[in-house]
Amino acid sequence: MRVLTKLRLLVALLVLALMGSTGLAIWAIHNANYNTQRMDLAHKVYQDYLSLNANTYELFKQYGDAFLIEGENLAIETQIEVIQNDIANIRQAIGREIDMVGSEEIEELTALNAIEAKLNRLIYTLGEMSEDAAAEGWSQLSSILNTEIDRNFQAMIDDALEEELTELAEMRSELADELVLYRLMAASFTAIAIISTIATVTLLSQSLSRPLKTLMAGARRIGDGDYAHRIEFSKQDEMTELADSINGLAARVQQTTSDLSRQNEELEGAVQQRTVQLEQLLKEAQQADGRRRRMISDVSHELRTPLTIIQGEAEVALRGGEKTPEEYREALERARDAAAHTARIVDDLLFIARTEAGQPRLKISQSNLNDTIIETLSTFGPRVSFEATVQDGFIGMDALRIKQCLIVLIQNAMNYGGDQIICRLDYGPNGYLLLTIEDNGPGMSDADKTQAFERYFRGSNASQSYSEGMGLGLPLAKSIIEAHGGRMELLDRDQGGLIVAMTLPARPQLSAVS
Repeated sequence: MRVLTKLRLLVALLVLALMGSTGLAIWAIHNANYNTQRMDLAHKVYQDYLSLNANTYELFKQYGDAFLIEGENLAIETQIEVIQNDIANIRQAIGREIDMVGSEEIEELTALNAIEAKLNRLIYTLGEMSEDAAAEGWSQLSSILNTEIDRNFQAMIDDALEEELTELAEMRSELADELVLYRLMAASFTAIAIISTIATVTLLSQSLSRPLKTLMAGARRIGDGDYAHRIEFSKQDEMTELADSINGLAARVQQTTSDLSRQNEELEGAVQQRTVQLEQLLKEAQQADGRRRRMISDVSHELRTPLTIIQGEAEVALRGGEKTPEEYREALERARDAAAHTARIVDDLLFIARTEAGQPRLKISQSNLNDTIIETLSTFGPRVSFEATVQDGFIGMDALRIKQCLIVLIQNAMNYGGDQIICRLDYGPNGYLLLTIEDNGPGMSDADKTQAFERYFRGSNASQSYSEGMGLGLPLAKSIIEAHGGRMELLDRDQGGLIVAMTLPARPQLSAVS
């Protein structure tokens, strides 16, 4: 038998036991409610009969008082209404019993009708007697009390009470018998469920224990690397199917391992060959990069000399007199300014190239970064604000280069950003200082950020909003920060705009300083 079939049988047995127990509980609850309602009705009838007995006794007593005191007794009418209400309550309760039980309770209703008829005759007779003479009335009253009431009417009431007590006793006996039956049935269902569960679990345990051990031992051998091992079963069930799946997996792993070993050997040979080629290419690339940097350095150095000469000649020409002084002065001032601008560009290119080559030239001294920032920002007026949590910002730095970096970044923010520029100096992680410049402008796209630090690159916002500039500002600022052992990155501002974040070490980490 398959394991799944055994499990289904176990579940079916448990479901049947559960359904039997549930049905028994529902049936027991229904019968208990039924018997409880019957007992409540019988008890109510009994209580109403007691009330009727007490009220009729009070009525007869009031008739006796009426013979002693001449005149109308209004309490008799009220007491008759109370008795009629008791009879109506008894009749209503008996009617509910008839609805529940059937015709068995009709005898009680017949007895009640007889009591009511007898009571009505007594009330009529006593009412007629109250109009007779006192002596004759007392004689009739004595006869009625001795015969009609004490013997006949009271006997009828006592029979009715005895009938209700007998009915209550019978119902209690039936309820006790049913409770015994409920317990026997519940115990039977419980015993059946327990025996079925134990038998099925025992059978499943015996049928699963040995196959599982075989499966675990085989899987352990395969997991240890013995992919040629195969798990064998004689029976055809789920365990056999699982063993076949594991055997198939082991065969595929064995084949895959063999193929991977062969491919690994081929790949190692190819990697070794490719590594030699890559090392050669890397060496050539390093040499080419060195030559490129040296060329830029040489070109920058060579350009400085003629530009310096142009600047010097322009200053000499300013002292000439062949033309009007104003004409010479204007021409030579333009030449001098152009030469100075060219010299600055060449100087910036030279600094960038030396920084990339790991040979920046800085004049390091202990300076207060707070004072340097405040001094630089003073040239831009109230448009740029400064916020600092760093009180003592003394670090080793080239103050002129840091000023140059700040000027470049603030000019960029003023040209391409919004109308609000904030410079902040805070403590960063690992002993670094965090210097940020943010604006509320349009910001930069992700594509522009990836190329922003390339020389001569100008983003879409820069080319649209500001026509001047050559795209050397951000590369130069980045080189200055990196030359101080720091780092620069561009971030988006939460409220819109751009943040230039710079980290500077308290102690500069420079590879070459002059």
